Formats: sequence, structure tokens, C-alpha cells
Amino acid sequence: EVFAIIKVNLIAVFFLGILCFGIFLSIKQVSPFIDRYNGMSYEMSAYNPFTPACLISLISPLTPAVFPDVFSTDLSMNNLYFGIILLVLFIYGITRPLSHNSTVFLVVGIVALLIAFGSYFFLHRLAYEVLPLFKTFRHPGNLRLFTILSFLLVTGIQMTHCELTDKKNLIRFKHVLWIIIALIFLSALFSALMIFRNSTDSTQVNLSFLSLKRDYGLYGPLLVQLMLALVFLFLVYLSVFVNKKIPVLVCILVLVTAEMLIFTQMNASYTVYYAHSNPVDLQRHMRSQPRGFPLPDHHTVAENTESSIAYRQFVENSNTYAKTVSVEKCYPYFPDGYRKLMRDTALALASCNNNLIYRAEEIIPAGKRGTIDVNPASDSKIVFVDDTVYDQFDDLQNTPHITGDTVIFTRFSPFLIEAMVQSATSGLYVLLQNNFFGWKVYIDDKETDHFTVNHTLIGTILAPGKHLLRYEFRNPCYVRTTLFSFALFIILLYFLMALSISCLLYTSDAADEEDSVDLGGRRII
Repeated sequence: EVFAIIKVNLIAVFFLGILCFGIFLSIKQVSPFIDRYNGMSYEMSAYNPFTPACLISLISPLTPAVFPDVFSTDLSMNNLYFGIILLVLFIYGITRPLSHNSTVFLVVGIVALLIAFGSYFFLHRLAYEVLPLFKTFRHPGNLRLFTILSFLLVTGIQMTHCELTDKKNLIRFKHVLWIIIALIFLSALFSALMIFRNSTDSTQVNLSFLSLKRDYGLYGPLLVQLMLALVFLFLVYLSVFVNKKIPVLVCILVLVTAEMLIFTQMNASYTVYYAHSNPVDLQRHMRSQPRGFPLPDHHTVAENTESSIAYRQFVENSNTYAKTVSVEKCYPYFPDGYRKLMRDTALALASCNNNLIYRAEEIIPAGKRGTIDVNPASDSKIVFVDDTVYDQFDDLQNTPHITGDTVIFTRFSPFLIEAMVQSATSGLYVLLQNNFFGWKVYIDDKETDHFTVNHTLIGTILAPGKHLLRYEFRNPCYVRTTLFSFALFIILLYFLMALSISCLLYTSDAADEEDSVDLGGRRII
């Protein structure tokens, strides 16, 4: 059985590897530009764990949602809830004899949970020291998703093997259900007592839903959801032990669906930030935005900030939704050059006080950066270039803006930026984009050299006159590799299915031969 499991998993890894050819290639391509692939400190890796205190979310996800600061982790990392009804079924399932698959998934779920604890349990540090590439991952709390999936699989497998139609299983389920009801009732009673105890005047305790969430600390939302949990568990009891007409499975599916809808909506105002606006208004706003990507306007990049967005819900993603280029960022893998620019605060601010494409007025070798103070307000057109490249710009070291020089955008998207540039003299033009692997620059449809300026931005020399300047991101090698991997996967999958069908047909024919009898020269099946 062990060898059979290993064989199946090796086949799965093989097919997964084929599908991931493109991903492997992209990692290889970008790793020289991103220092994070070399690993990070343990403190950074253990950032945002699923702290042990967050286990309360198994019965009350609203509690850590309302008071995220108490649980020492990010709001998106503090919830393990997968349903109070499913939790009861899970606990019932693991009290019955476990199948091999259930044991495997149970172990996987527990290990994932312990690693998700981050620095609160030693397994995360062990994985950090031993597992390949683990040093590149932050937010151990994300691993709790594997715990949820594993526990749900255990629940499904065990409920299949230990159905509630069997009398012994039904008795065991009743015992588990009543024990959990009793524990939740005691917890709710304790929460209610603490609310009255902590109130200045117990006769004036406001038991409304909004007041409980807002005015009584952790015990308020805990009491609310424990009472709801009791209601659903009593309905489960009635469905399984009293109901005689509707199938038990149907009742449980309906109750699980209703529970998920109610508990999700209770948390939604905290987890997706629509407490002060209507989701319909957000959708209407999104639909009012132009399709595609609008051309950049006269605003500097520094002006395209979150304050320009009407809805708080788009914070940290604002300019993704507004489709504007800004200094705001929210992604985990920064190119090394971008990190250097952001640490060079004055130069970063000066760079962002320009439009998406701007002309440099003073070119300085990067080696002198430490000796020159940059004023973000007045020195926005200063550009630092690599010392080895600087020698090429003897005639461009001071090229002030001349009236009539213009940059007019004609096309814009995440992978294609095009502008008509009118200039009376030669100049260095800068695109506020990381000089990342795959970017190519074209002047009048002819590819030209480009280089890195200000630690990470794209610099290009333009001759006098009117030119079509195009920046295009291309990675044909990645595209071909990805298409090849998908084609190879489909071909292998086809042959695997054909082999399986032929084996089944051969087995069926062999069985027919064994079941036939020779009688008087005739074969009777």
C-alpha cells in the first residue's frame, strides 16, 4: 500500500511538474532581479502567523474579525472557521476508526496548523531551516488553508465510511453532538456573565447585535455567534433524530449552507471593508470605469494616490482599480532596484514628482549619489546613471526643458506604453517602470538600447525631432514554454486515459473467458 501511494504521488508530481514548466522558467528569469529568492530572515518569514489565540475562530470567526489587534496577526490570517456543523461532523468522524486516507489528511492538517503558528511553535522554524525555498515565504498563517481543506476531506471520508444510518454510528454522533452543545452553552453562559460583570450597570446592558459587537470587548461577538451556533446545532439534532420525512443529508446540506451565508455576512463588513458603503454602489462604480486602460493624464505619479479614489474599499489596490500608475504598491516580490529606490527616499519622491515619461535635465553618475543632496520638490528632473554608462552622455549632462518639448501618450496598458515625443535637442527620457527582464524599447519602430537609471527605472536616449517612443514587455520564451507544457500535459493525459481504458477492456475480456464453460464443443457463458 505504501508503494502504491508513493507511485500515485510520483505520477501526480510528474504531471504537476509538466504543467509548471512556465513557472519554473519565470522563477529562473526573475531570480537575478529579486533578492528575496535568496531567502529572508526568520523574523520576516514568521511575519503574520496564525496565532494559537486565533483558534477561537473555529467557533466564532467574528471575534478576531472585530478585534484583530488582540490576536497579534493580520486580519486576513486570523480565521480558521469552516462551519460549526462541519466541525461537529469532523469531531464525530475522528472518533470512529480512521481509514488510511483519513489518517494521512488528518496528519497533514495538523502539521499545516502547527507550522501556521509560526514562531509560536517549533515546526515553523524547523521548516525554515530544512525545507528548500521555505525561506522565501512569508505569512505562515496562509498554511491554515491546508488545515481547513485537510479537515474537510477527513470529514467527507469518515462520513462516507461511518454513515449515520448505522445505529452505533448514530449513537456516537448523538453523544458528540450533545457534548459540543454543552461546551458551547457553557462558553456562551461564561461570555454573558463576563459582559454583565464588566458592565458599569448590569441593569442597563444593551443586548442588541450592534451593541454586543461594539461595546463589550471580545465577549460580545463571541456571545452572538455562540448563540447562533447553538441554534444551528439544535436544528441538526432535530433533523437527525426527530425528523422522519426529509433525508438527513438534505437537511444537513441546507443547514450548512444557511450557516455559511449568515456567518459570512456577519464578518463581511470587517473583512472586505464595506461597513460604510453598499456593495451595489461599489459594483456600480466599477462598471462606470472605462474598459481597458485610459491614457495617462497630466497628473504626476505622486498625485495618483489612494486619496484620489472615492471608496475606502480599494485601499492598497486603488490604482489597480482606477488603472492609473502610482507609487502605491501591494505585492510581495519587489525587484532589488525598486527596494533601493524606495530606501533612497528623497530620490524616490523626486522621481514620482514627474509624469509617467519625463525628460532628465541633469545627469549625474551613480557613484556621486552619496555626496549630492536631492530636494524632491526642486530636483525632480535629476537622474543618476551607472558610472560606466555616464561617459556616453558628455553632451547631455545638462539638458534643460525647452518650451515646445512634449510627451503625448497614444497607447497604454500594463505591457505596452506608447507616446509621441517632440524634442528640440537630444535628451535622456525616463519611464517610471522597473527595468525588468522582458522590457524592450523602440524608437520609430526600431529597437534601441536602454539602461537603468535611479536604481531601477528605464532610461532611453532620444535624438532631436519628433519620434514614436514605445515600451513593450515581451517574454516569448515563457509563452512558448507554457504552451508546450500544456500541450504535453494533454497528450500524456490522453495516452494515460487510453491505456486505462484498454486495461479495463482487457480485464473484462479475461473475466468473460474465465466465466465461460465448454459444453459439447460449444462455449456457454
